[in-house]
Amino acid sequence: MQSTNSEYGSPHVTSLLSLSLLFHLSMSGLFFITSCCFTAQTINQPKPVQQAKIGDSVTIQCYVLKNDFNLIVWYKQLLGKKPQPIAMSYYRNNVHFLKGFDDGRLGVTMGNGTYHLNIFRMTQEDVASYYCGVIKLTALYFSSGTFLMITSKYSVVLLQKPVHLSDNITLQCTIRFMDDCAKPNVYWLKQSSGESRARIIDGNKDAHFIMAATQTCVYNFTMRILTLSDTGTYYCAMDVDGEIIIGHGTKLTIADTGNLFEVLSLYSDFYTVYSSFFSLCH
Repeated sequence: MQSTNSEYGSPHVTSLLSLSLLFHLSMSGLFFITSCCFTAQTINQPKPVQQAKIGDSVTIQCYVLKNDFNLIVWYKQLLGKKPQPIAMSYYRNNVHFLKGFDDGRLGVTMGNGTYHLNIFRMTQEDVASYYCGVIKLTALYFSSGTFLMITSKYSVVLLQKPVHLSDNITLQCTIRFMDDCAKPNVYWLKQSSGESRARIIDGNKDAHFIMAATQTCVYNFTMRILTLSDTGTYYCAMDVDGEIIIGHGTKLTIADTGNLFEVLSLYSDFYTVYSSFFSLCH
């Protein structure tokens, strides 16, 4: 079933960065928003991250196995902003898009337990987290969401090696297809376990160098491992002409030996975010 457009009043909600909080929906009083009761087996967005190019069409999947709900909703949350309701369907009838999202670029495909959000002709403004939720009586249940990002030409390689307490550790960020290594402002971020926000950290930022044959720039960050509090996930981020790109991070964990730290690195594409990202870092 394809969606139709109509304007509805907007709920007012606070940040979805902390799940299972009390929110207010202006349509019909108070609702308790939670993810504890509708589990991954009953409401599920199988792809936590999706990438697409500008101009592409994207489908963000949502599966709801139970049918005993009154309303299904989609939310969009920009980085550092409050989530916005964008679409809703009463009792699996036609989908109504709220004001600001009713220009025909969005659609919802509904089937037997499927409520997929379609985004046509993707733009930079579509970079956000998208949440599928259902309302049953006075509760809104939602999944963990999908972050939609722009596919970037940049990629990152991070150093991997074991280190001991009091050792220096060097993270190496390698950026391809960069024509001027001095151009970007490079930041290093740390997110501790259990924290929803990353913070900018200080350290010895070695001079960058370039491998001209491959248009590759290399940036190093050196820090000394002193305490268990140094565990966490470290990110390389940079500002290129006002566009923030950030890697998926290097995780620093404690090995079984008790005093050996192990740097677990990921090879990943950079993804594109915007200056609002840094509002999440403080």
